[in-house]
This record gives sequence, C-alpha cells and structure tokens, in this order.
Amino acid sequence: ASVTAAPSISPTSEVYATQGIPNAPVYAEWVTFTATITPNNNNLGTPTGYAVFKDAGTQFGPLVPLQTAIVNGVPVTTVTITTSTAGVQNLSTSPAGHPNITVSYLGDTNFAPATSLPFTNLLISAAPTKTILTGIPATAPQYGTQVTLIGTVCATQVNPNATNGCIATPFPGFKGTMSFFDGGTLLNPGGSPVLVDPNTGIASITITMTTPPLLGTTIAAHSITAVYNGDANFATSTSGAGNLSVVKGSTTSNVSSLTANPSVIGQVVSFQAQVLAPGSFAAPPTGTVNFMDGGSLIGTSTLVTVGGIATAQFTVPNGVSPLIPLTLGQHVISVTYSGDTNYASSATALSPACAPGVSAPCALVQTVNQATTTTTISSNQNGSITGQQVTLTATIQVVPPGAAVLSGPSAGPTGTVVFTNNAAGSLINVLGTGIITKTVVAGSTLYQATLTLASIPTGITAITAAYSGDVNYAASTSQPLNQSVSKNQSNMSL
Repeated sequence: ASVTAAPSISPTSEVYATQGIPNAPVYAEWVTFTATITPNNNNLGTPTGYAVFKDAGTQFGPLVPLQTAIVNGVPVTTVTITTSTAGVQNLSTSPAGHPNITVSYLGDTNFAPATSLPFTNLLISAAPTKTILTGIPATAPQYGTQVTLIGTVCATQVNPNATNGCIATPFPGFKGTMSFFDGGTLLNPGGSPVLVDPNTGIASITITMTTPPLLGTTIAAHSITAVYNGDANFATSTSGAGNLSVVKGSTTSNVSSLTANPSVIGQVVSFQAQVLAPGSFAAPPTGTVNFMDGGSLIGTSTLVTVGGIATAQFTVPNGVSPLIPLTLGQHVISVTYSGDTNYASSATALSPACAPGVSAPCALVQTVNQATTTTTISSNQNGSITGQQVTLTATIQVVPPGAAVLSGPSAGPTGTVVFTNNAAGSLINVLGTGIITKTVVAGSTLYQATLTLASIPTGITAITAAYSGDVNYAASTSQPLNQSVSKNQSNMSL
C-alpha cells in the first residue's frame, strides 16, 4: 500500500475546570485538548498510530494513541490529552497566553504525518489561593515576650477536587513572599516580606510584643493578618484577622544588702532592689521602688538600668529621710515595685525572709549589732603635787564602720565610766564614777565622762577608765594612765 496525502486535523475542543472563571483555566488545573483526524481518502480506512501535542513547537505530554469510534454509523478518529497546567513547564501562566498549541500526527502506513491548526489561545490565570494565619497564642502574651506568627498559603481550585478550602497537598512551586500586618502596619522584621517555602506554602516571623513593631499602644488588642503577595502562578490572598491581645509583662522584685550583714549601730547601710521581667526581650521596667522595714515605708527610689537590669538603691540614713540609722536588732527589708505602662507591679514577700540557698524573691533580714567602742583617759594635771585637785577625763569613741548617733533610740554612747587606780603593789581602788555627756568642741561631738579628785596619793599611780556600755554600744576599757604625784615642798627660813 502506498501512503496518501496527509489527513486533515481539526482542533475540536478545549475542556478545563473553569470553576467560576469562564473560558480561562487557572494554574494547576487540568486541561483536556481534543482534535479530530479526518482521512482525505475513506477507501484507505481510518488513521492509526500516535500524535503529539506541542506548544509553539515544543512537545508537552507523551505520545498519544489515536482513538476511533463509530458516530452515527461513521468512524471518527480523535486524539485527546489531559494535562495539568502546573505539570508542564511551557503550560504556565503567560500574559500573552498560549496561541500556538497544535497536534502533530506522526502518520502510519497509509497516512502521512500532518499538523493541525492552533487551538484557541489558551489563557492561564494565576491560581486562586487561601492564606491561613496561625501562631497567635491562646493565652494573651505578655509585653516583651516573643510570638511566632505563621502564614500558610495553599491553592484552592484544582480539578477534580474543586473546593473553597485548601487542597489536601499544596502544589509545589510557591515563589512569592508573605507579609504580616497589625492593622495597616507591617510587622516583618526589617520591613521586608519573607519567602514562602515552595513545598509547604509556609512562612513565619518572630516578633517581640513591643511598639514598634506593633501598632499604637502595646497593651491592647491587635488585629493581625497574613498576606501572601502572590507570584506568577499563584494569586495573592489575605488571611482572616487574628486577635492578638497583649497584657502587661509580669515582674519579680528582689532586695539585697550592699553593706555587710550584720552591720552595727550607726553604720550607713545601703540596699539594692532589682526588678526583673522574666522572658522579656524588651527594655527593662521603669518606675519607682518603695523600700520597707517590716510594714513601714522607709524610702522610695527611681529605677535605672544597670547592665540591662532595672535597679534602684536606697541608703539609711541618707541626709533627707530617714535621718537616723537602723536601730539594734533584726530588720525585715522588702521592696514593692509600682509598675509602669508596660509592666505589672510586684513585691517581695515579708515572710519568709531570705534563707541561705533560697532563690525566690523574698525579704532580707538585716541584722544590726552593737557598735564597738574605745575608751581613752587623760588628766588635766599629770605631774601634780600632793593635795592638788586633778580632773580625769574619759573619752568614748565608736569604732568604724559604727558611728555615734546624735538622736533617736540609738543615740549615744550613753552610760557611765568607772575610774580606778592600781598603785604599785596595791589593790585596785575605785576612784569614782562619771556620767557620759555629749559636748561639741570645735565642731566635733565628743562623748566624755569626768571625775575631779581633791587629792591623789604621792607616787605614780596607774589610772584606768572603764566604760560600762549600753544597749547599743559595747563596753571598753582604756589603757592605764600613769599619773605622777609629788610631795608638796615646804619653804623654811631662819
């Protein structure tokens, strides 16, 4: 048999899942092309073999066998291919469409190869998408904490599973970006959209609960949306709004002593408070801290940031209030933080007080002990004569870091001084007792006791002064004073 002229090939139909978009398939839908092959000589029977489909001369899809069916008693030969617009690279979205899709019959023993006229221009639109926002915590996040917002985009129209929701498995190939908004304010770090994972359609950002990036007042409800910005094959879409309500950040307050503990009467004692915001990536808390002794307010200090930590210090006494130092005994020191616009208030517990190894915020027990003293003795007439009046003076000084307190319950030193002598080979003899008085000499406050003696025995006598101490100041004894007393010389004349 000899090969005749080529048969005529007529594109007869394009069938695709329009899903509400007349005459325009979308990316990732299935398109069916059908062409009819009509022999020019019916005496040779019907064409057999294979055909291929081409887009502008480039084949897409496999070899397709011809199919012949009897229609109204007449054999009709067709060739059909069904392909996804996402599955073949040259059948993607294009502004100009696809005006040159043809069928090429490969021929058989009776019929020569032939090529059809182009199908109707195929315009493929970007596939509709749906964006879903997740990651908003069920419990309102605190100021300064971090939240990861997640946007997931998926194709929504794919034949034969047309649906308004996401398909079971998103098509790979998302090449666009995702933007997250609080109202109209872009939340993306650095102001740049983030790339979407091409296989999962997921993009995420992690933001700190502060303003910026949030819109307006941080401690409020924020309307968050995720927007897929689209690409050549997938259209843009915006998620439903998610409500992100931010609450004040929690704080903990602790107090410590910057001074030795225990301290002593008259010593200047400094306390330090720290206000911490666990889990916060924002600036530290601001505001004021009250320092309490038991349940009583002793002072207020403003927080400053030191090494990234909100810190306040308070000193007792401080020249303003209180003017007097801590009294003898134990003082339960605690602090209360006032809170600010973004952080909640907090306080240390009054009980239990801090114990060794306890890390939880708790009150501090500052113990104040007696101050130590020194006693010195002096004489107004050392080298006196028998019968001459002598005044002994004992001066009581408080050993640093303790200090004499001018007024209040810790005022002193107070009490008495006992003067004794111990002449060579004699027993200790009490000379007398003096009461401590406070005097100011050349601008300095002195605590002294005096004893005036009408006469001291002849010779050298060792005199000491013993301070009795009081509830706040410890007793002390002076070093001996060697008091020299000479006989009175009489003048005789002849």
